[in-house]
Amino acid sequence: MKGYRESFDLLLTIGDYTDSRIHLPGLGFSLIYDPGTIVALAGKVLQHGVCPVASDQACLAHFFHQKVRERLGVIQPGWVTLDDLTWNIDM
Repeated sequence: MKGYRESFDLLLTIGDYTDSRIHLPGLGFSLIYDPGTIVALAGKVLQHGVCPVASDQACLAHFFHQKVRERLGVIQPGWVTLDDLTWNIDM
């Protein structure tokens, strides 16, 4: 992918098939990847792949290309931290 490390890629699988899986070897597991499944992952950080199926399968991938961000003058986000997620929760 041509995104950047700190962004999430969105993957949507479509088609007419069964028994597909998305593999995340760096994490040591795989997930069911049936039609309509949406996966958000840091594609520049996590190695990933999909097992082939004997029928129609496609993946729509969405990512924020770094050159687009630069052209639009959007500040590159950093990694999400626990403080980012809990800033408005009273503890």
